[in-house]
Amino acid sequence: MSDKQFLALPESPTSFEELKDENCYYVDKTEFIKTVFTDSSKILLFTRPRRFGKTLLITMFESFLKIDPEKPFDNSKQLELFKGTKILEDKELCSKFMGQYPVIDITLKTLTVERWQLLRLNQLLQALI
Repeated sequence: MSDKQFLALPESPTSFEELKDENCYYVDKTEFIKTVFTDSSKILLFTRPRRFGKTLLITMFESFLKIDPEKPFDNSKQLELFKGTKILEDKELCSKFMGQYPVIDITLKTLTVERWQLLRLNQLLQALI
């Protein structure tokens, strides 16, 4: 029998930070960050079936980009969080984007409304943009 210690399997992680903090197995999808910022498309659509990691992917983007409110423009927290991931190999991209932007997090995950109310929500979001 081996003495090798295995990482835990994640149980419905709600964010990238939670997944990393709990030291769980995960598939490194940090290369998608570079794809998003180098793609010239006006719209990027992430479609996947339920329970397929869409929220985890978006929270990974958030963790990469967001400014640390305690130490603005200090990306040491992100460097620690993303240690061992593919994205850290691109030093130029990291210095340009990592920990440099305010992030607004809006989730419609628990929203249960009628169709006409969604139309109104869409109008409100368009007014914000």
